[in-house]
Amino acid sequence: MTTKTHILRIDASANVSTSNSRKLGDRLIAKLQDSLPGVTLQQRDLNQGLYYIDESWVAANLTPAERRSKDQQQRLAFSDQLIDEIKRADAIVLTTPMYNFGIPATLKSWIDLICRAGVTFRYTAD
Repeated sequence: MTTKTHILRIDASANVSTSNSRKLGDRLIAKLQDSLPGVTLQQRDLNQGLYYIDESWVAANLTPAERRSKDQQQRLAFSDQLIDEIKRADAIVLTTPMYNFGIPATLKSWIDLICRAGVTFRYTAD
């Protein structure tokens, strides 16, 4: 029995048609597909449908899951979807440019949406 590898590809460049980081990602994905039998691929373009966290998102996130209103659950639904994409992935291919010596705002927004205390990480005494 062959185990399928699920790859999540995340593209952060705003430049779709001539992005060097996207071209490198294409090459890497092609090599992975050639070397891994039955690989499945999910793509997430951070320039499509991503939003920035705001006060209502923070309030929903800070409310214990069992006490969240329907509106709060809906507010976190997209964040939950992004987290599920990561959990399902065996590997992540992240393509990103460097803008002004930093990461794109869309990548920072994606990080904000997936980094949730008690869900994707836990605070410890250290």
